[in-house]
Amino acid sequence: MKKVLLSCFLVAGFAASAQVTGSKTIGIEYATLDAAFADLNAQGVGAGGATINVPGGYTENAPAGGYLLGSAALNASLSNANRLVIQKSGGGVNPLFTAQIGTKVVSATNAVGDALFNFSGVDYMTVDGIDLQDNPANFDATTLIERGFVFYNLDATDGANNNTIQNCTITFLKTVNNYATGIYFGHYTYAAPGTPVVPTSIDGTHSNNKIYSNTISKGVLQAIYFGGYGAPAPYTLYDQNNDIGGMSAATGNMITDFGGLVSGSFYITNTAIVAVNQNNANVSYNDITFGAGGLGTIGVQVVGVNSTFTVNSNTINAAGQSYNATPNISTHAGIVNQSAGAILTANSNTINITSVPYNGTNNSVYGILSSSNGSLTAQENTVMNGLSPASFFGIYSGALANVSISKNMVHGLSSASTTSGIYLIGTAPTGNIFENKIYDITSNGATGSAYGIYVGGATSGTTTNVYNNLIGDIKTPSVSSTSTSLAGLYLASSGTLSNLNVYYNTINLNGTSTGANFNSAGIYHSNSATATTNALDLRNNIIANNSTPKGTGNASAFRRSAAGVSNYAATSDHNDFFGTTAVYWNGTSANTLANLQTLGRDANSLDINPSFIATLGSSPDFLKINPADLSTQTLDNKGATIAGYTLDYSGTTRDAATPDMGAYEFMYVAPTTVPDCTVLTLPADFATGVTPNPAVLTWSAAARATSYKLTIGTASGLSDVLNVTGITALNYSATLTANTQYFVKVVATNNIGDAVGCTETTFTTGALVYCGPINYSNVEPLVNVDFAGINNTSAATGGPAHEFFLSTIGTVEQGQPYQIKLNGNTDGNYTSYYVVFVDWNQNGVLDDAGEVYFADGSLFQKNTDGTTSTPVVGNITVPAGAKLGNTRMRIKKEYGASVPTSTGNFANPCVNGGSFGQAEDYTLNVEVFLAAQSSATKSSVSVYPNPFQDVLKISDIKGVKSISVNDMSGRLVKNMKPTSELQLSELKTGLYIVTLNMEDGSVKSFKTIKK
Repeated sequence: MKKVLLSCFLVAGFAASAQVTGSKTIGIEYATLDAAFADLNAQGVGAGGATINVPGGYTENAPAGGYLLGSAALNASLSNANRLVIQKSGGGVNPLFTAQIGTKVVSATNAVGDALFNFSGVDYMTVDGIDLQDNPANFDATTLIERGFVFYNLDATDGANNNTIQNCTITFLKTVNNYATGIYFGHYTYAAPGTPVVPTSIDGTHSNNKIYSNTISKGVLQAIYFGGYGAPAPYTLYDQNNDIGGMSAATGNMITDFGGLVSGSFYITNTAIVAVNQNNANVSYNDITFGAGGLGTIGVQVVGVNSTFTVNSNTINAAGQSYNATPNISTHAGIVNQSAGAILTANSNTINITSVPYNGTNNSVYGILSSSNGSLTAQENTVMNGLSPASFFGIYSGALANVSISKNMVHGLSSASTTSGIYLIGTAPTGNIFENKIYDITSNGATGSAYGIYVGGATSGTTTNVYNNLIGDIKTPSVSSTSTSLAGLYLASSGTLSNLNVYYNTINLNGTSTGANFNSAGIYHSNSATATTNALDLRNNIIANNSTPKGTGNASAFRRSAAGVSNYAATSDHNDFFGTTAVYWNGTSANTLANLQTLGRDANSLDINPSFIATLGSSPDFLKINPADLSTQTLDNKGATIAGYTLDYSGTTRDAATPDMGAYEFMYVAPTTVPDCTVLTLPADFATGVTPNPAVLTWSAAARATSYKLTIGTASGLSDVLNVTGITALNYSATLTANTQYFVKVVATNNIGDAVGCTETTFTTGALVYCGPINYSNVEPLVNVDFAGINNTSAATGGPAHEFFLSTIGTVEQGQPYQIKLNGNTDGNYTSYYVVFVDWNQNGVLDDAGEVYFADGSLFQKNTDGTTSTPVVGNITVPAGAKLGNTRMRIKKEYGASVPTSTGNFANPCVNGGSFGQAEDYTLNVEVFLAAQSSATKSSVSVYPNPFQDVLKISDIKGVKSISVNDMSGRLVKNMKPTSELQLSELKTGLYIVTLNMEDGSVKSFKTIKK
């Protein structure tokens, strides 16, 4: 018996000694890492675990099939106490392992392909400082490596748990689209990589793994992939607690040159990090940069019914191309969750995504996309500088269980369609949208729309609280629409028993559009006859809409889709509404604040255009109320308390009795000294060629200024052109004369007085800028124009849609009638109508009062060829007050099936009223009617001598307000105060018009000759 026992002890001792323990070094205890893995697979690890040291600078080529680690013996021996560490040792660069020649491809029967490292059910392993690269000899989809590190199941009860991959660099070749993934966790076995494994216990999942501080370059399909089992409820067999990036920047992974164009081909939608069927997964502090040109880019995608994910503090930069050819549709997003019941927390991420069309196709772009019916928390994210050929949504939320979107910055987004900072396509039982800063949101499309925040959906029984948000600089510069294409808040939900509580927001709009019709609203609200559908409680908001409407459009602070206020709560009050054209638009007409108050709403609301310290979104003072402005005195403490809303945008406690409207608390502070001087920033001093119609003047904000005074003169110190006070904006548009020098001064002022010692700026205007050219898709030429010395014949067929004959000049005199003859080609038995525009006041606008002729369709031809046909004849009388000198005449010829009206596009000099026609532009020189001299003579006023040498005398200056001298082109050469002797020695020899501008408004003109 003793001998038998002794034999047993000897066998047991031999087996124990064969397990791998302590530190082993490649090149010493093991010739290669492959040899070390073979020993570990055969023997396992012993007490205290084992460390495999790989010296710095070491290199090794992988064996055929790659490295394989994991066996029943090894896996059974691993534990928290008995860990396996594979690490770089010593100094130098990381050891580098080069891939084998691949023999597989990813397919329906092989989800993995070729992998450099294969780990089967290994637990409690750390790989630290081990670099991987594909083999330069690999060149096609078969030979290239598809995976770096792969974790498999050994069986249904043995998954990969409690492992760490850190400080490794994985580099692919990116030669072809071979679905390359750096780190891959999948529920397959090494022997059957195409057959999913169904875990039967928690040990069969891939859980508690950590992926820290790795660099993955040139991947194509995914960089990091966790594919959990799609377990049924209660989802206990999902992967648990996997961590990609840790809790600080020190443990985040770097993913570079990911996806993109690969040798002229694409993989459609590259996703840097994918987590499927996970509970408590963390994807944080990763830095992701995509390669250029890829068809679809997703930074982080989380998938799984009722999964829970944390995606925080990642940086995602992606530039891709949009592809939309069913079924291959690319996706472009920073963070994506589209799984039912999933719970996503996405905080402090920085996302920059751009997309351009590929072969004319396009798709929408999303910063954060969560379209499931789960929950979303998105806080302190920055979505910026994005571009989309379709729509762009900064943060997009579907019909969720709960949603909280707060403290985010969304700016610099642009698309060709709908662009929105925050977009709720569905509302949640409880939704909170607060303390977000949204600015520089642009839709460049002619039919696009731009919103700061959009709330839609038809879910019933919801409450959405929108408060303490800053929204400004929303733009639709090219849109033409009769609907509201531009809005700070667009509230369009239609669910029954749905409530919208909109409190303490600050909205500032200042949009323009080149489109024919342009509408804008600070807040848009969909009307319902049912009081509890999309019910809006609007309190303590500042809403300023200084946009410029076009055509049939309007610019209102508050707009509702129809008349009636059933779903506009009676509690709505204490708002500041300012709109360029209306406080309130009810769907059919503009209304004042008083009109709104008669409906039993907003009894204590105001109509004040607020003054902001800064309207530039990047400023820390964005949409803060200017404490020194007089308007602030009116706004101060005009809000009312709302239970539960005690802090402002910055976290300042609001006044308990009389809080302020808007996102910020503020206090009016009356200035105690005069303001500083401002500086005119545009035009620059001594600038030339400044557009005169209008000349846009801008200046910097002056400390302690409550308003500005602006003077414009034709000589230094004069204000004979413009003298305006009370300007609260930092810009002013003035219509000036072409080719003229002006002197401008902007003086800041407040209740104490004006700024002192401020400098004057001078600039010279260029030529007037007229709208056009007009585009006719089918050119039916205007062949001959005969007017005031112009007799111009052009081609009867073809030609451009808009021709310019500006060197062809006609001469007319003030107050005189002239006949105009027009002949054109109607291209058959059709009718063409003519309309004529003349810019008599030379302000660059062709349709001022008295400048449009025959807009009623009274001048027309039918069935003419323009050459043998008889011209149509009309009469034009030059206004007596027409400005002297050269000006623009435009003639439009258009086909009309019926007589045009003077209110349609036919009468618009800037657009075509139909698709058949042509336009032509000419120059007219306006001169003084010679009888004006005899009129002046009869009034006993004369100028002498005539001709004169240097001094021209006036016989009587009684009643004269000012004197101007123009050359015969109409250019103003001198402007003077009344004097009986005009010093004109600086004039060149020639003919001049001297005009006496009388105090009674009359004008007396004289032709004079300078020797």
